[in-house]
Parts: sequence; structure tokens; C-alpha cells
Amino acid sequence: MKNKILTIAQQNISFLLIAFGAGCNFLLILFLKKFLPDTFNDYSLYLTFLGIIASFGFFGIDQVFLRLSSNQKGKISIGKDLFILMLISFFLIPVVIAFYFAFNYSTLSNINLILSGISINAIILTYNVFRLQKKFVISQLFKSGYRIAFFIGIFILFFAALGTLENIIFYSTMALSVMAIFALILIKNKIIVNNLKTASLYKFMLSFSLNLAVLTLIGFGERILIANEIDKDTFGKYFYYSTIFLFPLTLVQQYVGFKELVFFKEKIDKSLIVKKIKKIISIGIFILALIFLTVMIDNNYLLEIDLIADKHLIALLSALGLIKLLYGLFSAILGAKGNYKDIYILNILSVATILLILLFLFKTTITLNGIVVGLILIYLLRSVFIFIKYAK
Repeated sequence: MKNKILTIAQQNISFLLIAFGAGCNFLLILFLKKFLPDTFNDYSLYLTFLGIIASFGFFGIDQVFLRLSSNQKGKISIGKDLFILMLISFFLIPVVIAFYFAFNYSTLSNINLILSGISINAIILTYNVFRLQKKFVISQLFKSGYRIAFFIGIFILFFAALGTLENIIFYSTMALSVMAIFALILIKNKIIVNNLKTASLYKFMLSFSLNLAVLTLIGFGERILIANEIDKDTFGKYFYYSTIFLFPLTLVQQYVGFKELVFFKEKIDKSLIVKKIKKIISIGIFILALIFLTVMIDNNYLLEIDLIADKHLIALLSALGLIKLLYGLFSAILGAKGNYKDIYILNILSVATILLILLFLFKTTITLNGIVVGLILIYLLRSVFIFIKYAK
């Protein structure tokens, strides 16, 4: 009973940390748009880079680590082969993605991107280690901590009249680097590397890598598509509107996936899943109602939202938010119990759908609304597939 109470308390505190970190990120974006508009589009690209690394910085091997590691007397045990793959991806993937961003967006420098990307990987690794140990509070301190540091630091830079893009990105890079060093020190003795061969390692690696590649593509690829194929101002608008109408729902989605994965590893019950779906939809509708009420009360005082002119985009983003919120539950099921063959099939279907949507967009006209509709279809497809396969 005592352990159960402790676990519930940790979950509640970790949710508060998620909310606080997300709130700081939310306020930071609003602050930049209102008071430092010249930095907004480029810093949004930098945040997009960080998001891609947080999602795909380990090439999906971090998900294999979650699935195939074992908790032995407070330490996480993994095979040497898995450890080597994690170490390679730890450095390689951030460098590759950093070069892509630096090449395409001249305002972002390689050195800042590389240091930031490797630091995010260190933070994500630490988050997962403590997550496996069910130390949810510490894990979320790292996952949300850098967002809090960003908000405080950039706020100070602005009032010190040092709020240039160069200074903001340099500070963000340094803040991430300090957190990464501290994170690695904390977990250096928490991972045990054994000489046992990891069963089905490469099968899981390929399936999870493809899965994370697809999720990263649908989670961040639309931003790159908008920035490259439409323009940077439209990208900035999408990023801003997504922050207001999508981000609060995405916050709850992350918590659902964070909390449920560990428990779905033990049991999956269809009736319980249906109850959770109804509860999640109700929460999502309530959050959207609060967002719309806030926007109407604000009346363009702080928020730069045009409810009339952009009503179709706002409606689509709201629908996407609800679908993504539900997908948080299904992604937890997939992460806990996913058979690699099913993951392959799901990702093949997803890739085929993405290609068809892209073909349609390029054959017609690439519009913001069309891209959002495509995202809704992809998340809906993935959610239905997982429900049919695992909610039995």
C-alpha cells in the first residue's frame, strides 16, 4: 500500500513538472513572438531541431533500450551490443541532423546545433534510465528542466538588452550542455553492460527505428515542408498557432504515454482502454474549450490570433490535437507490447500513406490546411491499427 501511494505521488508530481516545463515553453514562444519577433522564426527552427533530436536522436535505439533492458537491483542491465549501438547513435545522429539544418538555414551554426543535439541525447538517456527505475520525478526534472532554463535565461537576456538571435541560441546551447554533463554524471553507475547477446536486437532496432522515423516525420516533417516549400513566415505562423491550439493537448499526450507505458508492460485490458479513450476525449474537449475562451477574452492583446480569418486552420489543428492526444495512449501500448512484425506493417502503411499524401500535395497545391489534414489521416490510421491489433 505504501509503495502504491508513493507511485501515485510521483506520478502527480511528475505531471506538475511536465505542466510547468511545457508552460515555460508555451510562454517563451508567446514572449518571443510579442517582444522579439525578429528572432521568432529562426529560433522556432532551432526548437524544431531540438524536437527532432528528442524524438529520433538515438535512431530509435532508445526505444529498444526501454524494451530490452532489465532492472536489476536498482541498476539497468543491457547487452554490450546494444550499448555500442546506443553509443554510436548518441553522437552520430545529432551531427548528421545538425549539418542538414545548418546547410538549409544559414542563421543556425553547426557548432551550436551539434552541442545542443548531443546534449539533448544525454538528457533523453537520463530521462529513460530514471523512467525505467520508476523514478518519475527525477526523470521529468531532466525532461522538462531545460525548457524552464530556456524561459528564465531568455527572459533575462531580453531585459538586459541582449536578446539577439545569436545570444539566445548561444545561451540555449550552454544551458543544455551544462544539464547534459550533470545528467551523465548522475547515470554513469546506473547502467550495467553485460556480455550477453541481446535477443532479437536487430529486429527490434529496425522496427523501432522505422517507427521512430515515421513518428518524427509526422511530428516535425510538416514544419520542414512548410519552411522549404511555402515560406519561413508561414512556418512561423504554423509554429505559433500550433503552440496555442496543439501544444496543451500534446502536453497531456506526452504524460499519457509517459505514465501508461510502464503499466501496459504488465497488462492490457480492452474495457480499460475504452474507458481511458472516453476520459481522454473528454479532457481534450475541455482543454480546447479553455483555449478558445482564453483567445476570445484576450482579444489580440497578448495573443496574435485571428479566429475569423484562420477558422479552418484552427478547426483542423483542434481536431489534430484530439487525435494526437488519443495516440499518446496507443503509442504507450505499442511501446510496451508491440510485436516487431506488427510495427513493420504499421510503418509500411504509414509510409505508404505519407507518400500518397505528399504526391497529392505536390500534384495539386501545398497548403497549410492540406498538410494538417494529412497529419490527421496519418495519426488516425496508426491509432485504429494499434487498437484493432492490441485491444483484445
